[in-house]
Amino acid sequence: MREFDAKLLSILKTETAMERLLRRDPEERARFVQKVYEGGRDDRIAHELKDNVSVTRLLRFTPSMPRRSGLIEMLYVITGSVHMQVGEQALTLHQGDFFLPNQYTVTSWDALGEDDIAVCFVMNTRFLEDTCVKLKTTTVLSQFMLDTLRRDISWNQYLHFTGVEDIAVHNIAETLVFGAFPYLDDTNIACGSSLDPALTGDLMCALFMSLSRNLSALTEGSPSNYTEILRQTICDYIGREYRTASLQELACMVHQSESALSRQIKEIFGYNFKDLLLQKRFERALILLEQTELPIADIAQSVGYENTSFFYRRFRQIYGISPKDYRPREK
Repeated sequence: MREFDAKLLSILKTETAMERLLRRDPEERARFVQKVYEGGRDDRIAHELKDNVSVTRLLRFTPSMPRRSGLIEMLYVITGSVHMQVGEQALTLHQGDFFLPNQYTVTSWDALGEDDIAVCFVMNTRFLEDTCVKLKTTTVLSQFMLDTLRRDISWNQYLHFTGVEDIAVHNIAETLVFGAFPYLDDTNIACGSSLDPALTGDLMCALFMSLSRNLSALTEGSPSNYTEILRQTICDYIGREYRTASLQELACMVHQSESALSRQIKEIFGYNFKDLLLQKRFERALILLEQTELPIADIAQSVGYENTSFFYRRFRQIYGISPKDYRPREK
């Protein structure tokens, strides 16, 4: 991973007056934790986040309390690590990692040390909806974000990107942080100091688009890991677009080459793309044969086969009977 800008990192490592107090005074640290437990600090931060996107820096030397923030928050670890608790699961974020939970996930983290520098991109739900529209809701990441907005999922769900080698992703993240922190003190550590909210929003959208091209960096241990998401994406796509579905279109959706995606489909399902598509088309054809009186030629066309003879031939190969003989006879 590329080195973070040294000047910006120096700013982010600034020890604020509050951090100095928390590091040196155990009694003050205990009072601060109690205040957070009672909700005082989280409420103050929430009220100060006036823009669509704000960039905060995690406070060091004190643990966070388990909470659901009600906002959309994505953590980015710049140096060091963050030891988290996600529901009942322990999780460690390392340098360069991104962590995006849904807004119902209960999270907390241990006290960060002096060299553990992490920022949080905080977004309101309206901005996230607009971003999903820009992403055209055809990417795995945008679908996760829509689910985050529309469903109170009873289990903890998140996306954890690790080992992202795409330099563009880290460049955009660094630019967002640079705009938020020309300096650092106890005031802007909580909500940043973005000089151009519109530009910050555009950069955040660009960061999502860049991350959507790096879905293979999702950890396998995540409840929403890449394999699970890819499986559901493929099933949803074939179920919705079985008439005209193509491997080329699906590969564009998930930002993979056709050859790479073809191998992954085989590994996940045990079938290739054409076999999955054929299964779906003939499942639908059986329903139409059983429940409608449509001519067989129309059924063939409705499930994606212009050539009725080919449909007949494949149907007999699969079921050992012709479509005409399969159709229930009137009593």
